Amino acid sequence: MIITNAGPLNAPNVTMTTTLSLSVVLQSATSSQGTIAANGSVLVGSFGTLGVGGLVTNSIIVTPQSAGTITNTATVTSGYTDPMSGNNFVSLRNTVLPLPVLSVRFVSPNGVRLSWPVQLTNFVLEYKTALVAGNFWSNSTSTPGISGGENVVIEPATSASRFYRLRK
Repeated sequence: MIITNAGPLNAPNVTMTTTLSLSVVLQSATSSQGTIAANGSVLVGSFGTLGVGGLVTNSIIVTPQSAGTITNTATVTSGYTDPMSGNNFVSLRNTVLPLPVLSVRFVSPNGVRLSWPVQLTNFVLEYKTALVAGNFWSNSTSTPGISGGENVVIEPATSASRFYRLRK
């Protein structure tokens, strides 16, 4: 997050306030000028005076605890009234995808059910018959169906070995 002062005056006592989503855990918060302090899910940055044309670069790193949309908002203020206060607020949205976990299980009478989260639209199911160097992965020719929030492929269970993976 970059904070800039477009003028016309120096901005004293510049602060930023942001409230983190309850679905994230704060890992770090750093700034190119001043400090950022955490109090629970609220972060307050104190950056001192920001000259005309000056900027402060902030980095906030979080670990999401679940898949979904995370919205983060931040407000910047200073000791002077800003004649362009409409640009002192930002709202950012990020989408957290589930882990690309491939689930494999036997289904009666002679099938293997492969499934992965439906949100992972940019992953391809691949297989190979042996895990040896030089043996390339092939795309599965089965078209996934959707069942209960998962992409699902049913492959025949045979005596031949098959190794599967998801590739982005």
